[in-house]
Amino acid sequence: MLYGSKFQQNKANKQKIKINRLLKCELRTQLNLKKQLRLSSDIQVEKKYKIDGLQNDEIQEYNFQKAIDIFCFNFKQEESNQRHENSEYYNNQGKFKPIFQKANTLVEKNQYKEALQFYDLAIQRNPKNSLYYFKKAFALMELDEFEQAIKYYDLAIEIHPEIPEYYNKKSQTLMLMDRCRESLKFLDLCISKNPQNSNYYYDKASALVDLRRFEEALQYQDLAIQINSEISDYYNYKATILTHMNRLGDALKNCDLAIQKNSEKSLYFLTKADVLYKMNRFEEALQYFDQAICKSSENPEYYNSKAITLMKMDRLEEALKFFDLAIFKNPEEPLYFNNKAELLKKMGRFEEALKYCNLAIQRNPEDSYYINKQGEVLSKMSRFEEALQLYDKAIKNNSEMPEYYYNKAITLMEMNRVEEAINFFDFAIQKNPEESVYFGNKAQALSKINRNEEALEYCDLAIQINPEISSNYCQKASTLMQMNRQEEALLNCDMAIQRNPEIFEYYNNKAIALIQMNRFEQALKSLDLAIYYNPQNSQLYTNKSETLHLMNRFEEALQQNDIAILKTSDNSDNFYNRSETLQKMNRFEEALQYCDLAIQQNPEISDNYFQKASILLKMNRLEEALDYCNMTIQRNPELSQAYNQKALILVELQRFQEALSYYDLAIQINPEASEYFHNKAYALQEMNLYKEALLYYELAINKNPNNPDHDIGKAITLDMMNRYSEALEYCDSAIQKNPEESGYFFCKARTLENMNRYEEALEYYDLAIQKNPEKSEYYIGKAITLMEMNRVEEAINFFDFAIQKNPEESVYFGNKAQALSKINRNEEALEYCDLAIQINPEISSNYCQKASTLMQMNRQEEALLNCDMAIQRNPEIFEYYNNKAIALIQMNRFEQALKSLDLAIYYNPQNSQLYTNKCKYHYFFIAETLHLMNRFEEALQQNDIAILKTSDNSDNFYNRCRNNSHNFQAETLQKMNRFEEALQYCDLAIQQNPEISDNYFQKASILLKMNRLEEALDYCNMTIQRNPELSQAYNQKVELQRFQEALSYYDLAIQINPEASEYFHNKAYALQEMNLYKEALLYYELAINKNPNNPDHDIGKAITLDMMNRYSEALEYCDSAIQKNPEESGYFFCKGRYYNMKLCSKNSRKYEQI
Repeated sequence: MLYGSKFQQNKANKQKIKINRLLKCELRTQLNLKKQLRLSSDIQVEKKYKIDGLQNDEIQEYNFQKAIDIFCFNFKQEESNQRHENSEYYNNQGKFKPIFQKANTLVEKNQYKEALQFYDLAIQRNPKNSLYYFKKAFALMELDEFEQAIKYYDLAIEIHPEIPEYYNKKSQTLMLMDRCRESLKFLDLCISKNPQNSNYYYDKASALVDLRRFEEALQYQDLAIQINSEISDYYNYKATILTHMNRLGDALKNCDLAIQKNSEKSLYFLTKADVLYKMNRFEEALQYFDQAICKSSENPEYYNSKAITLMKMDRLEEALKFFDLAIFKNPEEPLYFNNKAELLKKMGRFEEALKYCNLAIQRNPEDSYYINKQGEVLSKMSRFEEALQLYDKAIKNNSEMPEYYYNKAITLMEMNRVEEAINFFDFAIQKNPEESVYFGNKAQALSKINRNEEALEYCDLAIQINPEISSNYCQKASTLMQMNRQEEALLNCDMAIQRNPEIFEYYNNKAIALIQMNRFEQALKSLDLAIYYNPQNSQLYTNKSETLHLMNRFEEALQQNDIAILKTSDNSDNFYNRSETLQKMNRFEEALQYCDLAIQQNPEISDNYFQKASILLKMNRLEEALDYCNMTIQRNPELSQAYNQKALILVELQRFQEALSYYDLAIQINPEASEYFHNKAYALQEMNLYKEALLYYELAINKNPNNPDHDIGKAITLDMMNRYSEALEYCDSAIQKNPEESGYFFCKARTLENMNRYEEALEYYDLAIQKNPEKSEYYIGKAITLMEMNRVEEAINFFDFAIQKNPEESVYFGNKAQALSKINRNEEALEYCDLAIQINPEISSNYCQKASTLMQMNRQEEALLNCDMAIQRNPEIFEYYNNKAIALIQMNRFEQALKSLDLAIYYNPQNSQLYTNKCKYHYFFIAETLHLMNRFEEALQQNDIAILKTSDNSDNFYNRCRNNSHNFQAETLQKMNRFEEALQYCDLAIQQNPEISDNYFQKASILLKMNRLEEALDYCNMTIQRNPELSQAYNQKVELQRFQEALSYYDLAIQINPEASEYFHNKAYALQEMNLYKEALLYYELAINKNPNNPDHDIGKAITLDMMNRYSEALEYCDSAIQKNPEESGYFFCKGRYYNMKLCSKNSRKYEQI
């Protein structure tokens, strides 16, 4: 964390004062000490920053610690020289009086308040003695009464303005008051009065350093050396100035010169160690720290500085020992307790860190810096409210410190109180508008609430203020990534790396950008570089694990996760990450175990409960998931994601109203999170509130127009509303924003399929598969479209691909069964139905599909059982009752069929949008059933209801449904011999949908019954024109005795679908009508081979054999038909006829009675 110059100076000044109190030296020693402290102040600032923020090497470092080295200065020779210089003055003063001597003795004992009383007595006795005022000013300075000290220095100067030392001491006091510019004036007076005194140049250099005017400081330090090149302190301080100027090589040379001139001074070894530290030559730095300790083993600062260096080297346990030694040497210095607290915080030992923060505050309860540090530790412990209170206290004690506002802003960010955080970043910027890091962090906050354009502006301001701070480029890259401007993000990652190639985070961020671009191999290389620069950071291994997962290299991903845990086994985050990886591998039970370990290690971290809730949700253990959501909210009531997740679970539980209220809470906490609006839209969509859903999808898009998921969500809703053209527009928008997301192509394919634009739909399914060939649902989608196009064999292949990708999905087996059933491969279809049921016996649709297949095989009793099993598992699906009714109708159990249809209508009486519009067929089916029961008037009434239900809807499916009603009305009227009315309804059906071939076919049938044959022929041709594969149309032409033409059309039908047994049956019938019995027998046999379960084929062959007088064979095929469907009366009638032909009248009468 960066600290501004005001804070640096305040901390340095306090250290100087403390050191002065500890030193028991004479006046001149004190003066030189203050000068040396001034030269050391920036070293102190640097070290302080290192303790606070060791992870950001590029930010200019400051050190608050080294001032105590001054203890070892030996200024006796210099003091002697100074006294000799002012000998005339001292002679004039004469011998100190006993009162004055008593005051000096008390000063030596640090009893400054008592000393002041005696100085006052001395001044009272001799108010013209300037030295008395001078010494009193010194005592006042030691008591931090700087204004009073200045007053007495002025009195001393007024009495003896020719003594330069008075001006020098006043300048020192002004520097302690941060009035460095004023101090320069008095130093200039010192120099003018005695230009040969090297110390004045030395002192001026110190003041210029305080003002960050390093070039000028260097010039004055060189003048000091030029006047007296034998004073080793001058070379040491020159090294300090050069260090500030980042001229580390020159600094090192001056360190060596200082040591060469006086190898006994421990301070010089400390200064050299500091330079080596800055050069990242840590091992050498440690050697010089050791030499400093060897020369002055009682100086606590040397242990403190060595500890900081060990901390930088991640030798944390060793660092801890040296902080303990520093504390042992000086248990009253709060800074050492504070530094140990920082180390313990870094080690994750937060409770101990808090203890040492308290010890630091105990020693200096009003120091805002230590209060701020305690706030940092509490923030790390997620005790955010307490941390905020401490930051407020620190700000109250020192409202000019920008860092305190900055720290408070960071904590508010952790609490997701982003708007408040932005306000405190603004305060920090206001206090120090030259600190680029504050702008960068404000950019991060703005980015978090999707104010990305503003965030970019602050990134640019940060870079403008300091173009060498690499972290600002990193933040800009993160913002650009959020805006899906990955190419620009990569450029900024590279610029960050270029400025500081050893910061592992930059490679990590670059890897994230590459992952977003699906450039996984490059991302892995970037992560490897991150690991190279920080092999101990477990998060990097976690990130590598996630990348490998995205590449479907799951085992390798798990290995990297193991390394992460091995690196920091006591960190709950690693168990959290491990559970996340296992969750993605669908190893949910193991994932739960690692969640429990994470919770066990840190039961107050809300994220661990949140993660466990997510896993339980995926396991469909919804009630447990709900419990863990509540625990998450209990620990962090400001975590909007928890409310969002709870709402997701409630949606799964069909508790939609509650879900909506929790989405509202999530939005209330974080109104800028677009995904919450998206999720609420989905819940509304599930409630069939499509208009409201569209509104919330639009809000999500407005919040984050760069997120294509919002566009695709809106597209799906529009698709459900049959607004297909608009749906396509939003699909295209999503694809344009992220052309690499396969799911968007899949959604567009489905919409095109709904629009009957099958060829285009297939193209988009292919694109989806091309982008992600592992998604099984893409193959299913393509297979279903191929089914719609009657390309059944191809569809079966794609069902197989889907099953291969996901053999645990029972629905895929059910879908394949449906396809097989469509081409009369019913035995195989049954096998796949059974496999589907075996995989998941609770999926009701699998039983429904099995029932349909069994009906097609004329195994109606078994079909009924499976219909009942489907209803038992999901009694509210109206189609199941409808299917059961069809089976009952086939068995001529019409009354039961009507009851089943009534139940279907009960569950969907008003064409609700819960399911498709097929429900309108129910009234038609009831009418059909009544028709079969010869209850024609009732049939017409039910059919009128069907027409009424769909009369106000222009949708194609409803048109088809309404068309069927008109068509059936015509058929019923036809059965009642009300042919003219029947023709009117046929015309209405044709008018409603002129492309439906059945309408023309029905009209042809009625015209045929009315003996209007030419018109009937015209309508047959219209039928074939609209549906050239409709076998009934060709059969109808047979009625017109145009047999040769009929045969050619049957051949066309067989060519189109060689698996349809009825085409062979119908051709056999035509040949039979042409008296080509042998050929007819051949085609009946082919029909039987294609579908041996259809008894109509057997009875057809029996009739032909009868016509050929092959009665015994005819009887065998009659028996076969009766065996397959003993409920069909016509089969018994045929058998009775054949017995009659064989003069078996007794048996003939028996069968006719049956």
